[in-house]
Amino acid sequence: MARGRGVARGRQPGLTHHSAIVALSLLTGCGHAGLLGAPPGHGPACPGAATLPSALQCHAPILMQETAAGMAGVWDRPTPLDPDGSGALRDDAVQAALAPASGELLTVYARAAADATRLYLFYGLYYPADWSGRADAPELDHPGDFEGALVVVEVASGTVEAVVTQAHNLFYLWLPEPRADLPAAAAGTVTIAGGRPVLFAESGGHGLYAFGYGAWAPAGGTTYENGPAALPPERLRRFELVDVRPLDELEAFADGPLESFRDLPGGAKPPWRWVDRRRAMEAGPGAIVLAPDGFYRAIRRLTRP
Repeated sequence: MARGRGVARGRQPGLTHHSAIVALSLLTGCGHAGLLGAPPGHGPACPGAATLPSALQCHAPILMQETAAGMAGVWDRPTPLDPDGSGALRDDAVQAALAPASGELLTVYARAAADATRLYLFYGLYYPADWSGRADAPELDHPGDFEGALVVVEVASGTVEAVVTQAHNLFYLWLPEPRADLPAAAAGTVTIAGGRPVLFAESGGHGLYAFGYGAWAPAGGTTYENGPAALPPERLRRFELVDVRPLDELEAFADGPLESFRDLPGGAKPPWRWVDRRRAMEAGPGAIVLAPDGFYRAIRRLTRP
């Protein structure tokens, strides 16, 4: 059952995040034409993931999105990059308010790599804006926002070995449940349904974590006294059907050196610029080593054009 350690200032092991299995109707299996969808159930781990593109489809996260009740809710809906086709990202926040996205299809921007023992699958989410304050009178923190997760799959078994999410310049390592103990580097456990991790994105700042019950107070993010899964149903939107697009599509909106988004402020960073500000995710005693020089460098190497 998913559980984790909350982080208020740095890492606080005392904030234990115990969680029960969430009753969800989850989808499993591979999709077609970039779309995921299959009968519900837990099932085997992605039997069709024989290639990197099929692995990206089969292991795409299921997203539980927290959404605001007021007008700011339109900014909590992940969308494709530049949904209005203007050629710019800066106007997406205004366009989202004028023409809110609809439907149950979630767009993710993905890239895969592999070595002899593991698949490294990156998935990115784009939001029109980050916001704060009251949902009925939100303050725009900055236009555009890009979040994401690295899903690590063991080649031999085809099962998810670990998930790394990014939130507010911090990385979080999640290990599949059930697990009796956690290494020092881990934030908690994550539910895997049919080979797909079940993740949660907060409203406003859109920090990405595992989805579960129990006290959770991440640094820089929202405090959930009973965990994200305890939110009222009307505050959660579940995305299971996924459109997997190449991460290369970000390049059209990057500046010359490809260091940042061309027309967005510094608050919106592409994944190749993400750095864990506490550097606690680097390999150390008790940690699962996913790359010789640490998790954040693995994401940087995988996503950089």
